[in-house]
Amino acid sequence: MQRTGETSPESVGINKVWYLKRINIFEGMDEDSVRQLEPYLQHRRYEPREMIFLPGDRGDKVYFLKEGVVKLARLSPSGKETTLALLERGEIFGEMSFLDGLPRETFAQAMERVLVCIARAQDFQRFVDGKPGLGLRISMSMGERVRDLEQQIENLVFRDVPGRLASTILRLAKRHGTVEHPQGEMIDLRLTHQEIANLIGATRESASINIGRLRSEGLIEIDRHRFVIRDRQGLEEMLDAF
Repeated sequence: MQRTGETSPESVGINKVWYLKRINIFEGMDEDSVRQLEPYLQHRRYEPREMIFLPGDRGDKVYFLKEGVVKLARLSPSGKETTLALLERGEIFGEMSFLDGLPRETFAQAMERVLVCIARAQDFQRFVDGKPGLGLRISMSMGERVRDLEQQIENLVFRDVPGRLASTILRLAKRHGTVEHPQGEMIDLRLTHQEIANLIGATRESASINIGRLRSEGLIEIDRHRFVIRDRQGLEEMLDAF
């Protein structure tokens, strides 16, 4: 796994404070407070499939996702990939670094073209120390991600592959939202069958078979690598069966 060259168009016509105000943990903060972080930030763009950080990298940076979708994943000793989270605009990631400073155990990869703000962990720590309540917001954000992981573990333990697939589709719809589609509700997130397999803890072949099963039962459709929910109630009933 290799990281391609990073690009860093430093603030070409980009208002950093405007973007920061749209990061979840900064919502409701006054502009003057947010602006205090601006001098410590760097903008970077990453192209689709480009690595943002890798296992073993120093945990000395915190990332704020301004545009696009980022995958957080882990590799087993045998090289099997497990997707831990798909992050969307407004989320913070790499935040464990400002808590423990240890090397990364996961990797972060751009799923599409993304734009992030990056702060050194020590600079961000000083900023947080001067903002009562911000540490709690970060803890709540991390707690939400832990709950998502607990849901994934529950799926792996208690559900078969069709149930895990149905649960994952509904969770993606809740987390990333849906848009109207002629056949139902479309999750505007492009995923290959291998990426879906990594999300549900299955082989690519098993994921493909079960995607086909849900399609044949009229529960979902696929539109250019995006899930379309045709029968939400039917998916929910699959979860009740386990």
